[in-house]
Amino acid sequence: MAQLSRAQVQSYAAGAGFSGSALSTILAISQAESGFNTVARGVNTDGSVDRGLYQINNRYHPEVSDSCAYDPVCSSQAAFRISNSGRSFTPWSTYTSGAYRQYLIGGSGTVGAVRRAAANTYPLGQCTWWADERYKQLTGYYVPWSGDARDWITGARAFGWNVSSKPVKPSIIVLQPGVQGADSTYGHVGVVERINADGSVTASNQNWAGITWPQSTNVTFTSGPGIAFVYAGNGTIQNTGGGGLGGMLPVTLASGQSYTSLLDQVHATLIDTPGFYGLALAIDEAEQFPGWVDLTNPSVQALGVPMDITGWIRSVGATMTDNAVPFLMRGGLISLGLVILVALILRVVLDVGQAAAPIIAEAI
Repeated sequence: MAQLSRAQVQSYAAGAGFSGSALSTILAISQAESGFNTVARGVNTDGSVDRGLYQINNRYHPEVSDSCAYDPVCSSQAAFRISNSGRSFTPWSTYTSGAYRQYLIGGSGTVGAVRRAAANTYPLGQCTWWADERYKQLTGYYVPWSGDARDWITGARAFGWNVSSKPVKPSIIVLQPGVQGADSTYGHVGVVERINADGSVTASNQNWAGITWPQSTNVTFTSGPGIAFVYAGNGTIQNTGGGGLGGMLPVTLASGQSYTSLLDQVHATLIDTPGFYGLALAIDEAEQFPGWVDLTNPSVQALGVPMDITGWIRSVGATMTDNAVPFLMRGGLISLGLVILVALILRVVLDVGQAAAPIIAEAI
């Protein structure tokens, strides 16, 4: 293994724990440092060696062995540790010098950089118009291709955008004709607003079930055959279920997906979706019980039996903290409702008592 694609490096980096803007940054750094070459090797004037995808120096980081530095999985995990879980990239000279910026998505003269349009050219009220306009609101990118909804996967690839079979937020969900209620001829596109605890997505749409401009509607879709997610490189692939330990415990899942806590998802929703609509989405998101959050890695085995003890500990902690959020939310709402109900009953009793007092007094 030597030269990797951007999508491959993104998968390794996301699996190591990078997400959001940190994922975009480490990808740009890797491209600037090694050109996505796993066996890249640079000898410095002091005799130290920069190694692998992230050019990890053997003098400053002797804890990273050569075998690890030249392995995309292990080196991505090492980069995540070196970057303080994606919070500090100053150890890389291409970051401090600003050289990495040209490789950020949307940068100029880059290999694998995406292209964007200057305006929305789709007909007002069509699902394509809404998907283009809404995605621009969330990310600043208009799609640069044309064509029916069914053609958006081909268009995305042609213009350097990412295409994923896994839910991504924010992204444009593309449904092929006839899939999950999509138009049987043209297909359908919408914008992913939320990734639910069961792995389904809530997408905003126009021209769905007769609802079109100026109104939009939210519909729940399930990833599977005929479903894809396209995005300009700034989305976050999210694991099924929530999470409660987020950046505190970087997790590597066998599937290569990154782990995002429920509170982080709610926070991202509030930032990405402004106004009362975003607040309503965030509240709804916080009320969903994710159930058991499985962070174990089935490849960790002993005598052929899955034995990821660390993963089980993380799973228990994430399950407890994630489910505590909706428990407190719903418990608070129920408590508030009971207080209001008791207050109303007392008010009725007092009103009846005041009305009955003169009658009782006259009878006596």
